[in-house]
Amino acid sequence: MQQASRSAVETVSRLGYALPMNADAKVTNDTRPVPPEVVEMAMRAVKEFPECFWWWNPDFVPETVEEVREVVLNLRKGGRKSWQRAQELSKCL
Repeated sequence: MQQASRSAVETVSRLGYALPMNADAKVTNDTRPVPPEVVEMAMRAVKEFPECFWWWNPDFVPETVEEVREVVLNLRKGGRKSWQRAQELSKCL
C-alpha cells in the first residue's frame, strides 16, 4: 500500500492540484505511454469542459494511461456531453 500511496502523490503533484483523492479509488500506477492522438483528445476535452477541470494546471500534458484515466474520471463529474466524451476517451485506453 505504501507504493500505491507514493504513486498517487506523484500523480497529484504532476497534475498540479492538491485536492484530497477519493480514498476508495484504486491506484493503477499504469505508466504506459499513450499515443499522441489520445493526448490530443484528452487536452481537447479539458479545454471543452472547463467546469470539470477548474483546478487543472494549464501546462500539464497527460502522458500515461493513468493520467488520461484521471481526465476520464473528472469528465464523468460533468454533464451528459462530458460523460460521453469520457466514454470515447476511455475506449482509446
